Amino acid sequence: MKQEPPTDRNRCAATKPDGTPCRAGRVAGTPYCIFHQCDPEARERSAEARRRGGENSARLTRALRRLPADLRAVYDRLAEALDQVHSGALDPTRAHAMAALSRAMVAVLDSAETLRRLDDIEDVLEGLDLVQALG
Repeated sequence: MKQEPPTDRNRCAATKPDGTPCRAGRVAGTPYCIFHQCDPEARERSAEARRRGGENSARLTRALRRLPADLRAVYDRLAEALDQVHSGALDPTRAHAMAALSRAMVAVLDSAETLRRLDDIEDVLEGLDLVQALG
């Protein structure tokens, strides 16, 4: 199924929930874009395309690759909680508490990382003092 690039002639004929016209290109041979197709198979393809688009965001992918393992676990739990809040399986109040606790955890980890870096800098400076004293 090929979606045409949007131009004035081949824009989707649907309107969005807010009443504005859809600006997406229509699927070849139909008056609608992939997101406004009426048959269930087309809707599933549309949902899958949205999922892939969100999962494969380059910025998000790069950020998650750089995330330390312990923070990745926090991120994964929060992402799961977000899905559960959206589906109604998790109370938003509990999710809010999870987010607050996660912020505190990240602050502790950040402090530990800052202290580790300061120790490394002090070690380097002590080494420089030793070199200067010997030289």
